[in-house]
Amino acid sequence: MKAKIWVTIAVGIILTACETGVAAEDKIFTSSGQIVDGEEWNNVSIYNDDTIVDMLGGNVDRMGTYDASTLNVTGGYVSTLDAHEFSTANVSGGYVHGASASDSATVILSGTASVVSLSARGSFGTVNMTGGTTKYARAGDSGTLNLYGGVVTDSLNTWESGAINIFGYDLFKTATGGTYGYGFVTGFWRDGTPFSINFNTSKTYSHVNLIPIVYVEVDIKPESLNLASKGKWINCKIWLLEDYNVADVNSRTVLLEDEVPAEWIWFNERQNIVMAKFARSQLQEILEPGEVELTVTGRLMDGTYFEGTDTIRVIDRRGAETSRPKTSRGTHN
Repeated sequence: MKAKIWVTIAVGIILTACETGVAAEDKIFTSSGQIVDGEEWNNVSIYNDDTIVDMLGGNVDRMGTYDASTLNVTGGYVSTLDAHEFSTANVSGGYVHGASASDSATVILSGTASVVSLSARGSFGTVNMTGGTTKYARAGDSGTLNLYGGVVTDSLNTWESGAINIFGYDLFKTATGGTYGYGFVTGFWRDGTPFSINFNTSKTYSHVNLIPIVYVEVDIKPESLNLASKGKWINCKIWLLEDYNVADVNSRTVLLEDEVPAEWIWFNERQNIVMAKFARSQLQEILEPGEVELTVTGRLMDGTYFEGTDTIRVIDRRGAETSRPKTSRGTHN
């Protein structure tokens, strides 16, 4: 009787497997492509510097990025996402169970994305979190986790030489109390949202660095930008507060929209102004028509982080304008 029951169950499993289709296969990208709704893959590997893969939907068990490739996840489900070498994984939507960066790779969590475990680990892996939600955020083995916004629902954790940098204002941390008794950190994100995050090990406190944001006045030209323009530069003036000297600005850290580096910088110490030029072609690649708020960021030599915003009008090639959704960044009023 037991044998008959076992056979019946086995046959049922086989029939169910046949009804659901063939088991998921592996996929290798060596050039740009997409993963869309309805696709199911076991292992997905992405190679080559110029490869850009957009994941719009579907299901992937294991995802690996290599070389200097780029992965953009806006939908779907990934069980494990590992970014290697100098690749970049942008996760702004969908659901990822575990995401990690190692070997000088970068993972960026933003938007409405949901991740259970977010880790910066192994040979200078970097994770930047500006939005989205994660349960656990971790850094270890020379990895760096930079928190600018979003929601960490459970805790922070570090091991060995990992570092967690928290950017915001009214920041405070303590080595006692919290859910696990190892302390917590509180403050406000760049957009003014309050947060409180627990530490889940006794070592985490000493690896968490609080980096207050200094807000600066920014003036960006041109005020009206035509995407069809062949102009070369975006010009920017940055006014620092009286407590800071423009000579202390680390010119290598000045960025527009967190990704366009300053090509040229000049310091006017008398007026305490920084003049910066950014490549217009690089900015135009990431702009959409409408009223657009642009953010300039950078650091002083002592590590102090500064940020300022200005709004310009972007015109499309036909001269028509449409509204553009707000970015996840914001200013403190």
